[in-house]
Amino acid sequence: MDVPTLRAIIESRVSAPHVFVALNNAEHISKSLSLPRARVHELDWWDERVVRVALPAAEEGADKVQTQMRFTCTPSQHVSSRSAFDRWASLWAAWVVEELLPPQAPAQRPPTPSHSSFTPTSGLWEMVGKKLYFAGDTGYRTVHDGEDEDKVPVCPAFAEVGERFGGVDVALLPIGAYGPRAMWSNLHASPGDAVRMMKDVKAKKALAMHWGTWVLTSEPVLEPPELLRKECAKAGIEDDEFLVPALGETVFF
Repeated sequence: MDVPTLRAIIESRVSAPHVFVALNNAEHISKSLSLPRARVHELDWWDERVVRVALPAAEEGADKVQTQMRFTCTPSQHVSSRSAFDRWASLWAAWVVEELLPPQAPAQRPPTPSHSSFTPTSGLWEMVGKKLYFAGDTGYRTVHDGEDEDKVPVCPAFAEVGERFGGVDVALLPIGAYGPRAMWSNLHASPGDAVRMMKDVKAKKALAMHWGTWVLTSEPVLEPPELLRKECAKAGIEDDEFLVPALGETVFF
C-alpha cells in the first residue's frame, strides 16, 4: 500500500489509527505518515498485541459491535532495506490477525502459544474466531541455477505458523515476480511456492496477491494466475479454495 493511500485512510478518520510494524520501522512510518509515535507499535517476531475494535453493526442504526483482535508478528523470508546503506537494518515480517470472542460465543479454543512473548492480558477474551494470515512480500526457498526446486530446503517459518495457530481461515499469499528463479526465488514466491505455503500454514482458503501491478521480473505479467491454477490442480486444491481476485473485486467467504 502506497503512502498516498495510507494518508487518505488516516485523514478519513477522526482519530489516528493504530499501525503495527516490525522492528526498526516505527520512526519511519510515524514521520512519513505524520502519525503520533504512540500510535505506531513496533513488534519482533512472535510478539503480539491485543486491541479493542468497534465494528459497524449489521443493522443500520444499531450500536457498534465491540470486539477484540490479536495481531502477531511472524517470520518471513526477504531482505530489508530502504537504500543501499541500510540492508538488514530493520525486520521483515508477516502477520497473523485473530478475532477474539467472548467466552460464550461459538468458537474453538486456540492452542496454547508456545512463544515466550505470550502473556495473558487482563480481561482478554479466550475464544478465537476467524484467523487471517498475511504473508506479505516473501520467498519460500532459494533455488540456484541447475537445482531441482522440489529438492531444496524450504523456509520453516510457514509450517511453524500453521502449527502455532492451528491453521488459519484465510491466507493472503504472493504469487508473482519470481523469474528468473535463481535471482528472485529467495525473495518472491512462485505460484508453486504459494500452494505449498497454503498447506504449510494450514489455510482453509487463500487469496493471491503480489502480482500484476507492474512488470518487475521476467515472467509474463499474466502468467502467475495461469501457473497457480495448474499448481492447485496438481496439489488437489479446488478453484474456490485458492482465489485470484480481479482488480477491485470484493470476495466473500
